[in-house]
Amino acid sequence: MPSGAPGTRDGLWDYEVVELFLVGPPGARCPYTEIELGPHGHHLVLQLEGVRNTVQNCLPIEYAATIDGSRWRGVARVPAALLPKITTYNAYAISGEGDVRRYLAAHPVPGPAPDFHRLGFFADWPLSVKPVL
Repeated sequence: MPSGAPGTRDGLWDYEVVELFLVGPPGARCPYTEIELGPHGHHLVLQLEGVRNTVQNCLPIEYAATIDGSRWRGVARVPAALLPKITTYNAYAISGEGDVRRYLAAHPVPGPAPDFHRLGFFADWPLSVKPVL
């Protein structure tokens, strides 16, 4: 569990977390937003331009999480201004530690180790669905 009170927490990817990547139209500096949510109320929102090139960090959102036994649920409200015009996306879940650490992907990305920023392997955003975050 991350230290500190619930709220924005840089480095959240080192803990149990779900991550949503929302990618804008392709271009030389493809914009995308990364939203990370943890079971203890911590969150992280990044805006990036080009792979792993963070231009905004620790952006504010409304987020609350609850834990019920071995399951948890989080509800986030993300301002539309923080989102690109979504064309592709992917989502990941990370849990466990050490040898039992698990990485799950909505749309798997090939490779010997997890790399969540391989945007070319993301799925098309279902345009009839608007994000409810």
